[in-house]
Amino acid sequence: MIHKDFKKWMATLMMGLFATATAQAYDFEKDGIFYNVTSLEDLTVEVTYEGEKGHSNYYGEITIPQTIEWNERTFTVTAIGDWAFFQSDITSINMPSSITRIEEVAFSHCDQLDSIAIPNSVTYIGIIAFGSCKNLKSISLPNNLETISSGTFEECNSLKSIVLPENLKSIERGDDLSSGAFESCANLSSVTLPGSLTNLGENTFRGCIKLDTVFVKSSTPIAIDESVFPTETYLNGTLLVPQSCKSVYQNATVWKNFTNIMETEYADPTVRLLTVTVNGGGYVTFLGQTLENGSLDWNVDANSSVYISAYPEEGYRTVITVRDEKGNSSTIEGLNFSNVEIGEDPVTVEVTFTKIPVTLTVQQAESGYVEVEAEYGQTRTVRITPYDGWRINSVTLDGTDYTYMLDAENRFTTPELYSNAFLNVAFEQYDSDGVRGISADGTKVYAQEGRLVIDQATPGSLIRIYDESGSEMKSFTTDGSRTETTLPANHVYIVKTPQKSVKIKL
Repeated sequence: MIHKDFKKWMATLMMGLFATATAQAYDFEKDGIFYNVTSLEDLTVEVTYEGEKGHSNYYGEITIPQTIEWNERTFTVTAIGDWAFFQSDITSINMPSSITRIEEVAFSHCDQLDSIAIPNSVTYIGIIAFGSCKNLKSISLPNNLETISSGTFEECNSLKSIVLPENLKSIERGDDLSSGAFESCANLSSVTLPGSLTNLGENTFRGCIKLDTVFVKSSTPIAIDESVFPTETYLNGTLLVPQSCKSVYQNATVWKNFTNIMETEYADPTVRLLTVTVNGGGYVTFLGQTLENGSLDWNVDANSSVYISAYPEEGYRTVITVRDEKGNSSTIEGLNFSNVEIGEDPVTVEVTFTKIPVTLTVQQAESGYVEVEAEYGQTRTVRITPYDGWRINSVTLDGTDYTYMLDAENRFTTPELYSNAFLNVAFEQYDSDGVRGISADGTKVYAQEGRLVIDQATPGSLIRIYDESGSEMKSFTTDGSRTETTLPANHVYIVKTPQKSVKIKL
């Protein structure tokens, strides 16, 4: 039972709070949920109650949104406030991943609540937050939780087992004014203490008279007070410790009070370790968590599935590799999501963001084409050297003329490349007039989307097109306008005007 002085303190506290309560304890209400603004600068709110403290009007299924619109502002819900759902008739609660705090007495005496899943974003749970929830059978604690306050789950009489999260460091002690964190959980029979735990407060499991199995994952016993566990647990229960640690616990103060100490290669039958690693270049989300770089571990239910979404930065693509402890692995490339199946073994998910490769294909008549690889968003520089007797007629990138961008050494630098591109170079040779022909004939020949384009030819000029064997393919007299001709691809063609020949590959 709960300490009599604590009950007296609670009654006195509630009477004082009721006497000083204002008629309206909230700043605004939206869709049946009441909010207090916690920061106008950061635009954050916490869920609160309507009217007097200790008189919550919530009932049924409650879903708290991550953000809420009010007076043309968007607020983020970051906390469940003090006494928010105290003694309410809620049957379930869905909390968003923006929640980081659950304040004191927030869900105390919610007798219709039978399970609770606290998102991994929560780092603080206040005293008596779930105290006296008589029908609470299942609790999923957040992996980021480092401290459990006194009285947090006192008198949760339907709770039969609890696995404490792997990052938990401290369970605060109960004293004359507050209960132990799990005090008087009358049907609690099994508890798992993580290896990360460094402080196990006084009276934590006082009154848990059915507690008969304690799993300890640490190979080094931490200092505890005898009041942590009931006398019945020391006498009749079993303490399970890691391999080769039995003698250590048998000689440790208080721990040696356990009559039955056994070594075990313990693996929780309901929980498996999920490790997710990300290498940068994007981020992933899963189970309400966001990871941009590095590695994080989560405990998840065995024989379940976890949906992972990847969000690559611009210019990156996603590679997701899933492997289990037995060496089984699978890799998915190019998809930004994966439904990861959690079986009987720990699972590691590696999300790699790699630069999208971009190919610049250089086509020119003398040597076929050259493929140059670039990273997404990069530029590439190409030096163009005509054979003796030839000069550059045109340089086009995906059909756009960039001849004017050649420098004095005939180098061309592409714009930033965001997809595969084709750089086409056409060379020309003057047939008779030599240098004088340069000013006399400014015909440009280039490729555009697989077609041969002839432009800027002198009106009235006869244009002949030959294939590489010398056979004439087409001929026409130009009026000086731009002319497009469709010819078979992957061939070299020679375009002859009265004064020059232009060689190009399509």
